[in-house]
Amino acid sequence: MTGTFVEVVDAMCSLNLPVEVVEFESLTPQEQIDVAGQSTILVGAHGAGLSHAMFVKEGGAVVEILMRQNFDDGIDYHKADFANLVRFYGKQYIYYDPIAIEPNGKVDNLSAHLLIVDAQELAQVLYCLYHDTERFF
Repeated sequence: MTGTFVEVVDAMCSLNLPVEVVEFESLTPQEQIDVAGQSTILVGAHGAGLSHAMFVKEGGAVVEILMRQNFDDGIDYHKADFANLVRFYGKQYIYYDPIAIEPNGKVDNLSAHLLIVDAQELAQVLYCLYHDTERFF
């Protein structure tokens, strides 16, 4: 089952996961740091917002939705920036591959794609990760 953003959030809520949806670009830098610092798990597509991984609670985790396969004209794309950052700060790192990547009409490649995920599968990954990190809180 593929899911829209709302379906992913609904799938997470159906598993009784505490969910807070935040758009960092609408917050001040200090508010962004505060929100990340209150997070047990930070989930996001590969991009600058995952830089907040360093502020996630001690014992927390970061899930990066990657755009690795067939990113640009069939060429695979991978950078370990956030994996290295997360591990440097002693947090768990998980990458999650989308089912598909579709263009959405933007000009630059990194933001020019819509990531299609399996809502139930991603929610299940987060459920397991959340219960694994619970022991720290």
